[in-house]
Amino acid sequence: MRSILDKAALFSVIALIPSIGFGSYPIFFLVFIPLMSNWGISTAIENRNFKRFLTSMEGKQFFFINNRKGNEEFVFQSIFPHLREDIELLFVEGSTIQSDYNPRYISIALWKVKPKKGFPYLMKISNEKIHYLSVNNAFYNVKNNGKNLREFMLLVEAFFDNPLID
Repeated sequence: MRSILDKAALFSVIALIPSIGFGSYPIFFLVFIPLMSNWGISTAIENRNFKRFLTSMEGKQFFFINNRKGNEEFVFQSIFPHLREDIELLFVEGSTIQSDYNPRYISIALWKVKPKKGFPYLMKISNEKIHYLSVNNAFYNVKNNGKNLREFMLLVEAFFDNPLID
């Protein structure tokens, strides 16, 4: 007899749980729908502002380097003198990019790099699109292994001059 009562109690509890859950759905939706609407509106505004940022940055070209030991000194001594004037050198310290551009949007632009192969990155903005190239392997071959700097600079220039990347 006891097991029948236990089964009945268990069945009652199992039957009660969904009704409690369904009973709280109106409250859930009263909170959830406005939050989702606000998030959707915020995302749309952010996307529009980022697109405006890209439009304002049309034609910009960047050489991003991080603050890994020895990089800054090497870049200033060996690479910077050979970069064209229209290529901007930007340093990344942790998650902060040292630049005069809107820090939020320049960070978003760099964050969108796919695939992430490592610094330095070349970035070119054209037709409201961002184009990237990681020159990590070539850079460290020049810096650490004494490979030809001229070949590295040709790689950098080829990326920025490539009309197919538009």
